[in-house]
Amino acid sequence: MATILCQWCKKSFEPIRKTSKYCSIECRAKSREKQVLCICKICGKKFSVKFSWFRRGGGQYCSRKCSNKGLKKPREKRKCLRCKKVFLVGGQGVKDLHRQFCSTKCALLGIRFPRIMTKIERAWFAGLFDGEGNITIDEKNRIKIAIYNTNKELINKVYKIIQIGGISIREPRGENENICYIWQAYSDNAKLILKQIYSWLIVKREKAQKILSSHRRY
Repeated sequence: MATILCQWCKKSFEPIRKTSKYCSIECRAKSREKQVLCICKICGKKFSVKFSWFRRGGGQYCSRKCSNKGLKKPREKRKCLRCKKVFLVGGQGVKDLHRQFCSTKCALLGIRFPRIMTKIERAWFAGLFDGEGNITIDEKNRIKIAIYNTNKELINKVYKIIQIGGISIREPRGENENICYIWQAYSDNAKLILKQIYSWLIVKREKAQKILSSHRRY
């Protein structure tokens, strides 16, 4: 029997029976499903997609190559949270847009360790810590440092400078008390912060020296 063209894919095939129109079951199924004519957003090529796919938002790009170009995000400048270096994010990778650090090294330091303060920041932090701070050893034998104040903006500034630790709230215990905001850090982070501000401490210098020299857990 002579070969004919498939009415769907236009490939030549040898029909099994005289009434055959399609080369395979797949082509016959595709021909029966409603098709929607679309125009590629990138190259302008016309192509058809299933109505079910079009209804779910498909049919915008004719190929994977055009899809990659269409989904490509514009590159933008961003400042590293750790070293303040400017780097680019975006481009081909979507996950790139969530980066907050310029490198893996800065990411690890930014997550695990306190920010390295400038001399002015260390002097300011030490003065505040002398007046409003506290150094203790908690029930888990960890160094704990904390700053207590009723000014929320001041505690937020502490966190912004050091970029680590946690902020909690202590509710008033009586009518004459106000809400107290507490910034605190533990363990290695506490020791690293104390080492940074040690030279500027006055009131709590002796206690800080005693804890740094005697606490051997870390």
